[in-house]
Amino acid sequence: MNMVEAINFVSLSSHQIEEVLFWRNHPIIQKYMRNDKEILLSEHLRFIENLSKDPSKRYFYVHENHLGVGTFNLTHIENDSAEMGIYVNPFMHGKGYGKKILDYIVNYATVELNLKTLYLEVYRDNPVAIHLYEKNKFYKYDATEDMFKMKRDLK
Repeated sequence: MNMVEAINFVSLSSHQIEEVLFWRNHPIIQKYMRNDKEILLSEHLRFIENLSKDPSKRYFYVHENHLGVGTFNLTHIENDSAEMGIYVNPFMHGKGYGKKILDYIVNYATVELNLKTLYLEVYRDNPVAIHLYEKNKFYKYDATEDMFKMKRDLK
């Protein structure tokens, strides 16, 4: 079984940066983003540059055998918790990469960051993501009109 690997956004090649931007602006991904507007390359580059100045945020490009399969982020990293986000390359949906990336996140959060809790928010109209999270020990603890707030205890 192949393992996914992750590269911090601040270390990406220009090709990988453009690939992530292409995924991010794809309609399948874009509709589930808090900012559902198209992101320009200049905005994307500025965002990545600012990541190196903010230790409370980490964004990663995920690949398997050098093939880009998705991204994840950890934000609001403080004390023993963080909020996470994830999306799979829109051309790789249905191939199990959501689970592989989620397993990577849990391992990274536990081993590298020594976190005890992961939080996330997911749109109510995203049943595939909700199912993935619930199947992997996340549970709903709150809700807004359009989002479920979920968390997973790691330790």
